[in-house]
Amino acid sequence: MEIIDLRSSTTQAKVIGTIVSISGALVAVLYKGPTIPSSQSPKVSYHSLEMSQTNWAIGAITSFIFLGDALHLGSVVGGIILLLGFYAVLRGKAKEQQSMNCGSEILGASTDAQSPLLRRHMEEKYVE
Repeated sequence: MEIIDLRSSTTQAKVIGTIVSISGALVAVLYKGPTIPSSQSPKVSYHSLEMSQTNWAIGAITSFIFLGDALHLGSVVGGIILLLGFYAVLRGKAKEQQSMNCGSEILGASTDAQSPLLRRHMEEKYVE
């Protein structure tokens, strides 16, 4: 769950990053585009590889590298757009966390205020 304050630059970065990530995924799935030529990689027969459904994601990459399958421009461009959007979301989240930490230090919160209540109570008991 996220706090949405559209006036905040960190929230704007997270929202825009999410939209860009979804757009990149759509480009990768819906736009095929021209084939990117690959270097001649060794051909391996499909029958010699046993792929289960649990590792199918490692397949849209290993099939390009090992089997010489065609890689399309749409999947490369979509992947790059998706990564840029994901980076924007992470950067916005990091800046938000940094501003929250900085804000708590400005208000005078110390590390003692963040310690567990039981430990603080025990320390006060022994000091008295």
